[in-house]
Amino acid sequence: MSIDDYFREQRRLKELMGIGQTAAAIAEAHRAMQPLDGLFGNAHRSAAEEIARGLRGNALDGVGAYLREQQSFSARISGEFLVQRDAAMKATGLAKQYRDQIGTLNDRIQRDYLGGGFSETLRRELTGSAIAQRAEVGAIARATHWSSGLLSRDEDALSHALQASRTATEEMARLQQMATGIAGAGDLVARASRGIELLGIRDATTLRMSAFAGALDTFGPRTSLGQAAFDALLGTWHTRPDLPPAFWRNRPTRERFYRDADVDPGLVDADSTAVVEVLVDSGVVEGMRTRTGVKAVIEVGPLRMSITTGRARHDAYRAIDAFEVALRAYIAARLEAHLAAKGEDAAKWFTARVPGNIVGEAKRTRRDAYKAGEERQPLINFTNLGDLIAVISTRQNWEEVFGAVFGDRDGIKVDLQRLNAHRRPTMHARPIDGLRLAEIVLTIRRLMATMQSDGAWDIGWDDDI
Repeated sequence: MSIDDYFREQRRLKELMGIGQTAAAIAEAHRAMQPLDGLFGNAHRSAAEEIARGLRGNALDGVGAYLREQQSFSARISGEFLVQRDAAMKATGLAKQYRDQIGTLNDRIQRDYLGGGFSETLRRELTGSAIAQRAEVGAIARATHWSSGLLSRDEDALSHALQASRTATEEMARLQQMATGIAGAGDLVARASRGIELLGIRDATTLRMSAFAGALDTFGPRTSLGQAAFDALLGTWHTRPDLPPAFWRNRPTRERFYRDADVDPGLVDADSTAVVEVLVDSGVVEGMRTRTGVKAVIEVGPLRMSITTGRARHDAYRAIDAFEVALRAYIAARLEAHLAAKGEDAAKWFTARVPGNIVGEAKRTRRDAYKAGEERQPLINFTNLGDLIAVISTRQNWEEVFGAVFGDRDGIKVDLQRLNAHRRPTMHARPIDGLRLAEIVLTIRRLMATMQSDGAWDIGWDDDI
């Protein structure tokens, strides 16, 4: 069956079922059914849950076969899809109900977390299986997008777009082989959706973002391919606090700065709306299309932070806020565990491993907070991103703890300085263009992937909040 034949059949099915779903939405329902088996865990299941499991089994006999066919689209798949269309509709409803439940939980987490505290009930919910299951669905969606992007170009085109080293080129070849199995249906979905070119972003930009996402998800954060893709997108650019006033007032001046730093040409010309869409379509982050635009979802620890096309600046700064708190939790967990392993007093890790000037300032800030009526909190909660950069990069902490995780001290300092420049209060009143939005999201994704590769440090990370 050709691609055109397949989509003609999909359109006919849509008319038969009497629903307004697009080909992309149907494919999303297919993907959502794959992890449905783990939705209810090993706990006692209600009759409705048993029915849901039964529906999943029936659907996977037909629609699931479509997912497992990695190399061809046969007439058998289309026939079985027709037989199973009713089960597919029911499974789609179950998947939507599941996503809505997780979305409600995530909204509560963000409200309580960023608002100043977690309840005991919410802490229990955080450790439940719902977040893990939702993350699994998100990973499937991201992988479908970036694998489709990579399969649309040959190896020479990919290497040229990234100006990649030999090692990065070899990793790209391996990634393309893996993408063949992942993309399957997703390749068709990407072709059916409106083209990236309509968003004003060049095809090479999407390709580089797909390479970055694929390298991150497949090989991890510290690879030649991932670094080559990151550099091909941002060049030598990083936002800093000492940029001249003309940079903020004049768009041509900003574009000149970006081009001088060898930023990807597509990002130089893109606005924040276009960048939100390409971040989702390339698989860098999970996301969805709504009636009002596109919503990107970036995972920060157990939180899922939304960045929408209509509120890109506000949402991006909230994501930085969430990352700052996650980084505090990571540093506290790693240094406390390190001191405990050495037989030292882990409870005193802050005064033992944080530079004295930062300790003093944190104590003064906490004292002022007490006077204002705030509850007692650990000193680490009274630090900022600039302080955390110093904690990570001190010689003792770097050599004994963080160097093995992040690898490049200058690199981690630059990444954190990127976010810290945006974190400054004066930046919150300034508009955010497409390049700086991409810079924030790509940097958080890379840093979070590095931290998450270092074990389960985020278990109970909110216990002292």
